[in-house]
Amino acid sequence: ILQMSLTSVQNVIINDKHSFECYGYDIIVDEDLKPWLVEVNASPSLTTTTEADRQLKMSLIGDVLDVTCQTMLGLDPLTGTPLPEGHEPHLGKFDVLYDESTDPDEVALKQQVEKERLARQRQQWGRPIFR
Repeated sequence: ILQMSLTSVQNVIINDKHSFECYGYDIIVDEDLKPWLVEVNASPSLTTTTEADRQLKMSLIGDVLDVTCQTMLGLDPLTGTPLPEGHEPHLGKFDVLYDESTDPDEVALKQQVEKERLARQRQQWGRPIFR
């Protein structure tokens, strides 16, 4: 559900390596244990109504900041210690569900989209001067 929902809107999501977003997914599970996506919130509420809700959201905030900030600084998000060269950091309680950079179909699609974008740009602006 998560992968398909994000893939479906990937062309309209602002992709900025200097920022991140935390989405809130509302999912219900029916009696056959089939998940149904209700909605996705781009700005989920972090207000709390119970102690369990507060603990869950505080853990979420801590994990998101650990993954984004410490990893960016070259620190292990779990320990805060410097990562050895070439070592992949732990991701707190997060797991990588899908890495589109390793999917050959996704790579080919991105290359095709970029090729088409450059072709449109050349039509609009003409041939680059320094080629």
